[in-house]
Amino acid sequence: MKHLREFTFALAASTLAAGAVAAEDAELSAIGLSFSDGALTSLLSDAATNVDGVTVDTELLPFGQLFSGLEVRLQARNETPDLYYVDGPLTASYTARGHLAPLDDILPNASEIYTSAALQQGTVDGKLMSVPLESSTVVMLVNNALFEQAGIDAPTNNPEERWTWEQVADAGKKISALGEDTWGFNFHFGDSPYMALIMPQSNGATLIGEDGVTASGYVNSPEFIEAINAYSALYSDGIAPAGMYDYSLALELFLNGKVGMFAGVVSDAVTAGKRDGLDLTVAPLPYFEGGTPVTPTGSWHIGVNPRSANPEKAAAFVQALAQPEFVSAYFGARANPPVLKSAWESLGDQLEGELWTLARYEINNTAVPRPSIGGWLEYDSILRSALREIQGGADVTERLNAAAAEMDRELLKYKK
Repeated sequence: MKHLREFTFALAASTLAAGAVAAEDAELSAIGLSFSDGALTSLLSDAATNVDGVTVDTELLPFGQLFSGLEVRLQARNETPDLYYVDGPLTASYTARGHLAPLDDILPNASEIYTSAALQQGTVDGKLMSVPLESSTVVMLVNNALFEQAGIDAPTNNPEERWTWEQVADAGKKISALGEDTWGFNFHFGDSPYMALIMPQSNGATLIGEDGVTASGYVNSPEFIEAINAYSALYSDGIAPAGMYDYSLALELFLNGKVGMFAGVVSDAVTAGKRDGLDLTVAPLPYFEGGTPVTPTGSWHIGVNPRSANPEKAAAFVQALAQPEFVSAYFGARANPPVLKSAWESLGDQLEGELWTLARYEINNTAVPRPSIGGWLEYDSILRSALREIQGGADVTERLNAAAAEMDRELLKYKK
């Protein structure tokens, strides 16, 4: 990967000759997500060693501060950061507001090397605007011991035997009845549209109008309301713990044997598989009877600030992040589905077993990304607030009607 050739950056104002660029050193600034072990700093620094004359200064922000922190920096519309972490569904939003530079000239073979599930949310109106770093899918972790105590046959790993939400509710009530501190089901991210939207989607609901700005008639459609009523019942019937917005606590509850079924990302399954004494099955996510199996996908990408003072160096660095060596190293730090097609073969035995067989099946067959709309940040925030209130007992129809109306107002500024 050493001595990567320089790429012309489509939106770059600079017209320096390639030779002059190569002769100058540049320190690129990057803003990324703070993993629990701070691994991103070393990953990006190692990648920079493969680009002549480039070093990277990475600022890490925790999940709860990343989006607001980026908003402040990007709205300043100056040359920093050169690169930044992009949550997949926000690619369209950053693009609409002029915060991302097109990358087609940097990675003209993107459609050939990346998985479709990973690439979808990096593409806006046919242009590559952010580069995938990792993908995601969600599985249902099953505590076999609790099913045995409740006298119920547990779900299997076979996608052809996928449970319905009706089965989850029935089994969940029986498991919850085992004790006050025992729950039948829980989402890892209980208030997050990333996970909750699979319910209306598998019930046939459309999440937003074709114009990307109309929520009324969609977020409050009969199919959407019916599905979120089932979501609400998980909490009102005592199957799932309401108000658990500490995501680490939600996972720990399952790891400690207190939850029968847990919707978690692949890295949750990896963590659970290492817990001594936890008899675990990795099962496919449920769907509504008569509906269509749907699983969430889309995860972290990286984008380039179009106002960067080092566009050619940023371009070469992005190219380095698309190399198999970097993707393999990234997978070693973040055990989520890799984004390169070739990685599914080159990582070999690291992607063997029931978990990865199921993850690959879901990514290829049931994965549906969140809507690629300019107002996703607003959509997500409004729906998240609605889901929290619904967990607390708010009327589903009334709350979704209010959410749809609020979305209509907030998204109007993105109308083309």
